[in-house]
Amino acid sequence: MDESVSKIATLFRKYYNGTATVSETDRLLKLIDTSKNDKALFELLEQAWETTQIDTAHFSNEKSQQILKQILQENASEHEVPTVAFPRYNWLKYAASILIVLGIALGTKLLLVNSQEEVGSTQKIDSQIVPGGNSAKLTLSDGTEIDLDSLSNGQLVQQDGVEISKTADGKLVYKVLATAETRSPTKLNTISTPRGGQYEVRLPDGSVAWLNASSTLRFPTQFASKERRVVIEGEVYFEIQKDQKRPFKVDFGKNEIEVLGTHFNVMYYPEEDKSETTLAEGSVLLKSGGKTNKLKPGQQAQVLNSGDITIKEVDIDKILAWKAGLFYFNDEGIQSVMGQVSRWYDIEVKYEGTPSSRQLNGKVLRSVSITELMDMLQYAGIKYKINGRVITIYN
Repeated sequence: MDESVSKIATLFRKYYNGTATVSETDRLLKLIDTSKNDKALFELLEQAWETTQIDTAHFSNEKSQQILKQILQENASEHEVPTVAFPRYNWLKYAASILIVLGIALGTKLLLVNSQEEVGSTQKIDSQIVPGGNSAKLTLSDGTEIDLDSLSNGQLVQQDGVEISKTADGKLVYKVLATAETRSPTKLNTISTPRGGQYEVRLPDGSVAWLNASSTLRFPTQFASKERRVVIEGEVYFEIQKDQKRPFKVDFGKNEIEVLGTHFNVMYYPEEDKSETTLAEGSVLLKSGGKTNKLKPGQQAQVLNSGDITIKEVDIDKILAWKAGLFYFNDEGIQSVMGQVSRWYDIEVKYEGTPSSRQLNGKVLRSVSITELMDMLQYAGIKYKINGRVITIYN
């Protein structure tokens, strides 16, 4: 076994044990994609699948082999490596499929396929359904809208002593040009991502914000002298520049976060029944309903619409998986999973009957096609139909 395959085997074992981080999972997929030993890789993938301990009451050996063949698209003889069926550029896709199914099998009890339906969709799919990417709109204080997707790199505009530019790697940067004595009164700008969009912006104080799909961040072109305040909807990850004299404050719904310098993630979609504040580094004060809670790194505060607050320890890798380019499902119901999927692929999700109570586990790249992702979920027993841009989940 060559060195790359050996590393893959090591990472596979960590994945099986549930100890692989997001970066290690990403590394595993990249090693598979770049390895030159297809024969060893094929044997490793097959061995990994066949040795996985699965509840046979829900996943028979026959069904296991059927799914393995469907994932690998095996059409070579029993003792040959399917070199034709495995073009180099497709290794990552096959690996991702196997990894999420193995993750589901190893991480859950009652998820696995017992359906007699063929996996693989021949349903009508809108050709415009593609994974999301860098996409956002900037709205200036005077109402001018700038489509950031269509702009070339370089300076965009100067406004109230601030230069707004788009860098070569596609992020938005605010640079303060005027001094405190000469700058104009503060005005608000808004950056918003559509469904299927994400974007990174460097704020006037040097802090950085990453917006997930269907998110909005409203902020001043220059922060005030006593505080730095922004307003969000959606999901935003912040890395805040330290400034002891000007605390950084985030308003979302009826809640407020106050920090001096730290890294944290906020998820607040008004249509959902709760908001989440997760601390990666430093400390934050969460103010909600007249109460103040201080979070420690690795903690998450969930605020229900009823006003109840729960603070618990969480897996930071899971919370920030979206920023690393991954879906990370960990004991999540299908409605939670499809909420993420609908925002990232900009699709509509409907349900026929009572949604499944099954809890899903697994990691998969957010760059896979919608049919690949849905077929992976179908391996886990989730039934679906696609018609245009509408996915229907049924029992």
